[in-house]
Amino acid sequence: MPPNLAYHFEGVLENAHGLGARAVVWQRRACWAGAAGYRTLARAEKPRPDDRYPLFSITKLFLAVLALKLVEQGKLDLDAPLADPYPKVPYAGTVTLRMLLNHTSGLPDYGPAAAYHTAVRAQPDQPWTTEQILACALAAPWDFPPGTGWNYSNTGYWLAGAVLEAAAGKPLGTLLQTQLFEPLGLTTLVYPAGPPPALAPGHSTYLQPDPEDDAAEEEDLSGRYHPGWAGPAGALVGTPEDVAAFVHRLFQGEVLAAEHLAELRTTHPVPGPHPDWFDPHYGLGIGNERGTSLGDLWGHSGFGPGYTTMVQHAPAHDATAVVFSNTDRIAPNGLLFPLLRHVLGVPRRPAP
Repeated sequence: MPPNLAYHFEGVLENAHGLGARAVVWQRRACWAGAAGYRTLARAEKPRPDDRYPLFSITKLFLAVLALKLVEQGKLDLDAPLADPYPKVPYAGTVTLRMLLNHTSGLPDYGPAAAYHTAVRAQPDQPWTTEQILACALAAPWDFPPGTGWNYSNTGYWLAGAVLEAAAGKPLGTLLQTQLFEPLGLTTLVYPAGPPPALAPGHSTYLQPDPEDDAAEEEDLSGRYHPGWAGPAGALVGTPEDVAAFVHRLFQGEVLAAEHLAELRTTHPVPGPHPDWFDPHYGLGIGNERGTSLGDLWGHSGFGPGYTTMVQHAPAHDATAVVFSNTDRIAPNGLLFPLLRHVLGVPRRPAP
């Protein structure tokens, strides 16, 4: 690893106008972990190594890997229709688990629904059930007939979580713990149930009556907002160390058989328009950006009240980077990519 990496990360955070962040970088067998900025708005303490953060949509990668583990064990078929677990879902006889995991099901996302955000703000510590999420999402029209398009849908991952539970006969948290976390020694990752878990302070205006008001001030939402509002689409909590270790070992072939890792990396193009230099695709719970200055990248970002997250793996460099921020006002790619380019000695590509 380059010298003075912690100092460089402080500069990256300052340039991005962030409050605080933690980062982990693996390159081959070398690992660096560090922190920048401050843990709270009082700016009196650095982020702590043992703090857990919500992963938000990075959870999708873990869910997809869990699904493929169950496929390996003969408990699931990615291409079987969903008619058995959820017969009342429109197109249930056509939608498959693969479509839910790669966002080609057409199931509308609940994210744009005002009713969802009103409910979160009214009772931030009492997340909805899968049935409530589906009812909210299905108040909107289907995006497209299953398998005929692509649209990012958190709803699809709630439904996928229910399918996994039905197939294995165990709660999702138990499945993640026994199938992934314990075998890999990932001790900080938890799929929370019950009261809100203890989290690093996370700062946002989201729970205020008018979060878009320029006069609204950030507040710490940890202990108030329950990550369970993101459900199987984003409720995991943990440290960047465990996320980096999981993703690095996944691409080393330590988690899935080669044929199932190939399934994970079978992608669908993400519809544009996009800039000429941006070529995004999506596999099973994982994004793929092609032809970047760092080569092809595989990973996921996460965004939710109080926090932003990102993980990226660069196979050409055998490197994995993770960044967690303690405010939702900062884009995590503005932290991760400058840090990863510095570690790998790759200059930023000039704008076209």
